[in-house]
This record gives sequence, structure tokens and C-alpha cells, in this order.
Amino acid sequence: LSLPFCTHPLRAHEAKMSKPLNQNDMQNMAVAAQKAGEVSQAANQATQQAGGVKVMGGAAAAAGGVGLLVAGPVVGVALAAGAAYATTRSDGVGDSARACGQGVVGTAGKAKAFNEEHQVTQKVSTVAKGAYGKAKDLNEKHKIAERTSAGISAGMAKASEVNQKYQVTNKLANGMVKGLNKLADMADGGKNKPGNPPQQ
Repeated sequence: LSLPFCTHPLRAHEAKMSKPLNQNDMQNMAVAAQKAGEVSQAANQATQQAGGVKVMGGAAAAAGGVGLLVAGPVVGVALAAGAAYATTRSDGVGDSARACGQGVVGTAGKAKAFNEEHQVTQKVSTVAKGAYGKAKDLNEKHKIAERTSAGISAGMAKASEVNQKYQVTNKLANGMVKGLNKLADMADGGKNKPGNPPQQ
């Protein structure tokens, strides 16, 4: 049974695709392919300049972790992105970022080997399970979680009030940015001071 007013979606798609491309469409596709190749090549060169994906990731992890601990997730992500970019630079800042990334990669490899040799995670897991059971029993008996939650809620409300009144997080973030700029200037040998054009 075929209804003349119903068109099958695949047939409509086939008819559209069978339409020949005009000269302008082909030129646009060629330019897009060329640009995609250039972007891919630039990304490969930046990764090689950085010492590889692991080094970039190590630098990003180190900076992101510090930012997360000091100022929260937004600053952590921003510092991680900045550190990953810094590994691609060919100056003192790039050298420092690559050295940090290589240190993180080396430390992670040593930690993994140590764990495999001494089965640290398995031992910690066993101890943690036992401790969790005891903590759960203790909590059920004394209602510790409920009391702690109430105290934390009150503390968070007070901290939020203080932050709004004195702008603590804004001041901390501004100070951190100034400190990072100072470190970058020191690593660059003062080349990026106001009045000097940035070095690339």
C-alpha cells in the first residue's frame, strides 16, 4: 500500500544528496578541509612543543589541583587550562610548566609502581571498609551526621554572609592572579612588564 502524499524520509534524503554540488559548495568544502588540516597540524605541533599529552596533562593537573584547593573549581579549571597552554610556549614560562608536568608524570609512575609492589590500595580499602562499618554504627547510636550537618549549615550561612560583606573570595582571586602574573614575569625575566610588548 502506497500513499502518494506520504514521502519516505530516506527517499527524500537520497533525492537531496543526489543533487550535484555547485562550484561554490565544492570550494567551501575544500577551504573547510584545509582549515581543519591546519588546526590539526597546529594542535600536533603545540602538543610536541609541550612535551606530549602526558606532560600537558601533568601541568594542568598540578595547577588545577592548587587552584581547586585555594580558590575553588572555577579558578582550578582556569589554572589548569593556563598551565596546559603554558607548556606550549617556548620561553621560561613554558620551560617551567613542562618541568612541572614532567614531575607530575614521573611521580604518578612511581606511585603506581609502589602501589603495585606493596598493594597499598587493597590494604587501604580493607581498612576503610572496617572503619566505615564502625563509623556507621557510631553515627546511628549518637546521631553525629545530623548534628554535624546542622553545624555545617549554620557555618556556611555565616561564611556566606561574611564573604558578601567583605568580598573575601574576590580579594583572594585578585591576589592570586597578581601573584601568578608576578611568577610569570619572574620566569620570563621581566619581559612582560607594562610598556614591554609580550614575548611569544
